[in-house]
Amino acid sequence: MSESETEIQESGDEISSPKSSRKKRSLAYQHFDYEEESGNYHCKICRSKYHKKSDGSTSALVKHLRSKQVDKIEPFTAAGLRKRIMEVTVLENLPFRLAEKPSFQSLIKYCNSQATFPCANTIKSDVEKLYLEKKIELKGELMAIDSKISFIIDAWTSANQKSYLGVIAQWIDTKWDLQIRVLDLLELEGSHTGERLAVSFMDLLDEYEISSKILGVTADNAGNMNTFAEALERKLKRRGIQFTQENNRIRCLAHIVNLICQAAIDKLEKIACEQAMEVDSDPDLEDADRFSEGVITKLRHGVVKIRSSPQRLEAFRRQCEVMNIKHLELIRDIKTRWNSTYDMITRALKMKQPYSATLQNHAALTKYRLSDLDWSIIEQMQRFLEPFKDVTVHAS
Repeated sequence: MSESETEIQESGDEISSPKSSRKKRSLAYQHFDYEEESGNYHCKICRSKYHKKSDGSTSALVKHLRSKQVDKIEPFTAAGLRKRIMEVTVLENLPFRLAEKPSFQSLIKYCNSQATFPCANTIKSDVEKLYLEKKIELKGELMAIDSKISFIIDAWTSANQKSYLGVIAQWIDTKWDLQIRVLDLLELEGSHTGERLAVSFMDLLDEYEISSKILGVTADNAGNMNTFAEALERKLKRRGIQFTQENNRIRCLAHIVNLICQAAIDKLEKIACEQAMEVDSDPDLEDADRFSEGVITKLRHGVVKIRSSPQRLEAFRRQCEVMNIKHLELIRDIKTRWNSTYDMITRALKMKQPYSATLQNHAALTKYRLSDLDWSIIEQMQRFLEPFKDVTVHAS
């Protein structure tokens, strides 16, 4: 029970009638409006209605407030403001200089003209201190676990060519609830060799003192992850910890589905291309009509051409209006992510008419037009991929 609830409960039987000259001491009155004509109290939080009791008791009001978990309002202090600036900086991924911005200071001073603001370096220092505190808490939590811990890892390279290894821990607590914690996002030096990943991963386990609790590691199916599992098995074996790549390395289901669907898309594209070439074998066809790229490649190029031009985007939007079709933005896929290809073709099928009309009305885009056969193949691909999309969503 919070302090505010205690104060409300303790004072609930000591109040007087609203019409009494005695001072109303129950904190319940701070959260209700009283209506003289009807004799009803209206909750300021949810507007629930309660009728005034003849003896002036507020027990019903107090019970209602406890259900709403009314928090005691803290007094405004410089330390409190500094803490909350630090929290919003972290939670909303804002720059450390937020507190130095005149617009932000103006907003806070509107609420309290006496407010003073920490500098960016102070907020940065507070964030680093909080990180270390939370890391110590997490270490204590992990060390206290009686069960085994499973890990999920992934390595990738950012747009600015920095390499990272993300590590997540999962376990079942004593209440049989799944617990998930992010352990770290490690910056790697050099390439993502399996041996290098194994060293970084073991260093992290040692930092948290949980190497003996490892149950399994889930990773994608890249070649370096095979090497990683082999290296990890050797390192743990030297410590007498049971771990084998055959039994304790778990291959990522979503990555396997991605490989299956990528292979299927490539195969379907080849079939479509062969069919298109048979149809286009007429020697009287113009060269522009012989654009024989795969149907997905052709769709991708068409979507990119429209999305990359404000004028073409506007033309596409006008076609939607003319055809009385709700405008939905065309989706460009990422070639290595099959589910984005599924999203692209699903959206294209919904916007088939305005999309086709936009290509038809721009001479430079006519070679990206899709024939009836192309659209038929896209529909088949969409139906084929839909179950895999459902599997991916459920497995995520």
